[in-house]
Amino acid sequence: MENKTESEKLCIREYNFYKGFNCCSILFDNFFKKTLNITDDIHPYTDLYMIFSYNKKHEYKDVEIVWDPIIHSFQIKNKKYVFHKTIKNILIDKMVELSQKYLNLDKLWDKKLEKEIISSYIQKLNIKKYNVDTIFEDSIVLLKKKMIPIYNYYCVVRNEFIPTDIKKFQVKYTNNVLSFVADKINDKIDIEIHPTRYKRLQDLFTKHNSKSSLSYFNNYLYALIRRNRTIYWQYKVFFGNSIPQNVFNYWRSICSNNVYECFADPFNCYLDKYYSAFHDVDKAFGSLGSFFDNPPKTGCAIAHPPTEKHFLEATIKKILSEVKKNKVVYILGMPIWPTYMRVKGQNLLDKYDKFKINREMTLHTANLDTDINETKTYYYKYELYIIGSHKFDIKTLEANVNKQFIINKK
Repeated sequence: MENKTESEKLCIREYNFYKGFNCCSILFDNFFKKTLNITDDIHPYTDLYMIFSYNKKHEYKDVEIVWDPIIHSFQIKNKKYVFHKTIKNILIDKMVELSQKYLNLDKLWDKKLEKEIISSYIQKLNIKKYNVDTIFEDSIVLLKKKMIPIYNYYCVVRNEFIPTDIKKFQVKYTNNVLSFVADKINDKIDIEIHPTRYKRLQDLFTKHNSKSSLSYFNNYLYALIRRNRTIYWQYKVFFGNSIPQNVFNYWRSICSNNVYECFADPFNCYLDKYYSAFHDVDKAFGSLGSFFDNPPKTGCAIAHPPTEKHFLEATIKKILSEVKKNKVVYILGMPIWPTYMRVKGQNLLDKYDKFKINREMTLHTANLDTDINETKTYYYKYELYIIGSHKFDIKTLEANVNKQFIINKK
């Protein structure tokens, strides 16, 4: 595994990423609000970061990756980020989607709009001339025009941040709190780390690294948690497994143990082979990287992507591409949503075997400040698609998988 110097570089970089992300999000969020006359407390910068992070590599495959303390990027010209046209369009589409939500226009997808809703749209978007039959299309065009100055500002905002030059520091784990301490800096992670969580992450790290690397464990842990707290700052907790451990064990039993988790992280991974969002800080804990970059070539892959429109669309596209060239069976979980909310490409899944799971389930939580054995009950309302060549009997599979959703009565 990497040596002390590498772990120190990770810590310094993540501290600057944290400070820079906060600086840029404040500037951009305020500009976004001012441009659209929004008074609510909104945070579009975080959403746009995630959209960019899981689309970037598909459009920049042949460009040398350059690390920037604020965001991974590839081309910077005259202090302005230059994005591939596809990425630009994706970002603008996301901005339109966010602005609809913030302006309470998120029912624009519904062509059967009531008169009072149409009236609200006209007023908020300041549409002077309109046709009721084309109000949906007209409002999208108008919003896209409003997004141009917002997009341009998004491309330059990161140049406002100047990284801190840090020579010496320590990472301490004291009284369940992890801190990055340097001259005039004391960055305390704002979530306590329960001793059982600390031990689990330490064991995971030890499993994938040499014994000599263990003395640098706290450095790697700080980089891991700081990245997640920076981006998922609005959540005081981390989510647990996407499905109960019994279900993972069942899939393992019928797939000869050759099973992958496509969307996990070091906090909640259950299987030995898992993919995660941030390979640069997750790899020390065994992550295989992003599912989109290096998907499995054989076996079974359990995919429960985050329920975000662009993410679901990208997952469907990737899986359908992979099953054409590799001997992988995907178990894809898709939320059961109304027909009008089905994402692009979801209709292409209809030809595959599927069954519904619509019931309570018990998960082990991944909250850092709780005991590792803590469980919570959630309601699971998903369709499971079995994509790829397989010999499963679907009725038997449905019955057996349902049996694994056991409610813990403790």
